[in-house]
Amino acid sequence: MNTNSENVEKMSFKDYFNSLPTEESNAIRDKMLQSSGMSYPSFYGKIQSGKWKPLEIRELERITGKEFKQ
Repeated sequence: MNTNSENVEKMSFKDYFNSLPTEESNAIRDKMLQSSGMSYPSFYGKIQSGKWKPLEIRELERITGKEFKQ
């Protein structure tokens, strides 16, 4: 049996991040940079390319409380 959560298509982190107001996106960015040790240019490069490692996606999901497609 399918539940509603199984039928909902997950959003990419890029789409989610770009939909946020600047203040919220900056807060997520800062938390990710602090927790991962990733550089500022690497963070924005990964947003553009969409090439996140599984651990990075998990950390973004932990920070935001959302699930993203990989």
